[in-house]
Amino acid sequence: MLMLATIGLIISGFAPNLSWILFGTALTAIGSVVAQVLVPFAATLAAPDQRGRVIGILMGGLLLGILLARVVAGGLSTLVDWRFVYWIAALAMFIVAIALTNALPRYRADSVMSYKQLLISVLVLFVEEPILRHRALLGLISFALFSMFWTPLSFLLSKPPYEYSDAVIGLFGLAGVAGVMAASWAGRFADAGKGELGTRLGLLTLLLSWIPLYFGQVSLVALLAGVLLLDLAVQLVHVSNQNVIYALRSEIRNRLNAGYMTCYFIGGALGSWLSVNLYQDFGWTGVCIGAAIIAGLGIIIGQFGSSSAKVAEQ
Repeated sequence: MLMLATIGLIISGFAPNLSWILFGTALTAIGSVVAQVLVPFAATLAAPDQRGRVIGILMGGLLLGILLARVVAGGLSTLVDWRFVYWIAALAMFIVAIALTNALPRYRADSVMSYKQLLISVLVLFVEEPILRHRALLGLISFALFSMFWTPLSFLLSKPPYEYSDAVIGLFGLAGVAGVMAASWAGRFADAGKGELGTRLGLLTLLLSWIPLYFGQVSLVALLAGVLLLDLAVQLVHVSNQNVIYALRSEIRNRLNAGYMTCYFIGGALGSWLSVNLYQDFGWTGVCIGAAIIAGLGIIIGQFGSSSAKVAEQ
């Protein structure tokens, strides 16, 4: 998968037109799910009482990569050329592929199912596990809100009163580094048996973060405060969700993760699509109001779903 992502980045870097960029991006996207393979793999290797902390560390690294990528890409595209961003990314991905080939331990979980049966079994899990349905929906909502901010942010910052360059816009990724700490906190909450508290705090903060973000269209301080709260909240919800679903049935942890992460990325795609349309029709105010409504819905689902999950477990 890492090598496939590397090839996709190279194709995008040398792309002569939009069609080739889309093709390269698709290959990179397919290969980039390696991150979602590494998380349940680490959870499998970790001791049960340390699983939350381990997942928190990996998710912190994943978030840090997402945010720093914005900083590096914005700087490189301003200083050199946009193609150079893809070439550097391809080189970095290739180095990581070689490093992991030598560093990762060998582990094999044998299954008598065919690949088609394994895929179908992921869908069956949504029928059998109410907690998975609940947590997948919360993950969808949280990542949708994450995308609803970061997707139209460049539109906001490139216009008055800011009128920032690509490099400066990219630096806003540094403001979200607080989310890395949140991933670690969420893991420790789970190890201490307080995963539900972490989830509720995250859902509430998801809603509250859009108050300063709304004023961010005229205030840089408010915008930065909102970024910190939003990234922190997303990681609290996400890591708490993963700890809960990984504890359901350890022998099929990868399939549980596959179902959850599919919903998670569907949320990201829907959030990007919705935010662009809201921004086009109603501006930044429309984005914030739409996000606040979705965040409020998340709090309601969190309360209702939590009760339903407890009933199902009993």
